Amino acid sequence: MRSCLIGLALLLNPAAHFQAVDPSTLKGKVLLGYQGWFRCPAGGPSGANWSHWANGTPSAATLVIDMYPDLTEFDRDELSAVPAMTVGAAPVYLFSSGNTVTVMIRC
Repeated sequence: MRSCLIGLALLLNPAAHFQAVDPSTLKGKVLLGYQGWFRCPAGGPSGANWSHWANGTPSAATLVIDMYPDLTEFDRDELSAVPAMTVGAAPVYLFSSGNTVTVMIRC
């Protein structure tokens, strides 16, 4: 969201002054990355397996994730229902990094 706000600020004030970036240091910088290796049947052309979510089809015995992701900003067509798993009475869903919509920047 912050990058979207910076982009909006530049559109509204193209004369905004920004300091040159010093490439010789990490001081004053924020680094981030995205490792798009999670796959599930909603993954589009990248495959339909459950790579990095589970060893095989997800179950209580095969899950290999540390925490359940917050999926509130995902569209329904980006999610795959996990077979035979629920949280309370609600079905469990996961996303795929192979889905183009999922990995697009949302502003």
